[in-house]
Amino acid sequence: MLVDSGRARAARPGGRVVVSSRPPGLSGAIGTLEGVLLETPDFQAYRGSEPPRFANPAELEYAKILDWYGIPWLYEPTTFVLERDDEGRVTEAFAPDFYLPEQDLYLEVTVMKQSLVTRKNRKLRKLRALYPDIKIKLFYERDFERLAARFGLRKAS
Repeated sequence: MLVDSGRARAARPGGRVVVSSRPPGLSGAIGTLEGVLLETPDFQAYRGSEPPRFANPAELEYAKILDWYGIPWLYEPTTFVLERDDEGRVTEAFAPDFYLPEQDLYLEVTVMKQSLVTRKNRKLRKLRALYPDIKIKLFYERDFERLAARFGLRKAS
């Protein structure tokens, strides 16, 4: 990546150069869009075999940021069993949104209000207790707001 007058310049396949003040492809708004198929850009750092199918726009935005910085990532590659019933059937499981293989780190993204993340925090505590060697980081609404401010994104209300 080259820096020119505070703007990022990235060479793209075919020799094309993109110049922008924020990572290319990041949308200007994010919010909950029920029943709307989310775009799937041509990711360069994605390491999965099938195109990712994001559950919400926040996951798409995080994926674009990871891709912009060339950080290899996978989308929901692992489901961790948190609880089974007496017959051994899975009754509770957790699939973190992203896995960064070079950092051996899972990322979970939530844009729920801080007061509503109790259930997700409980699952993370359970995961850490059952799988102590797994590294995982939860990104909250406030973390997205910091990234949005840094990259000039606007969050739809």
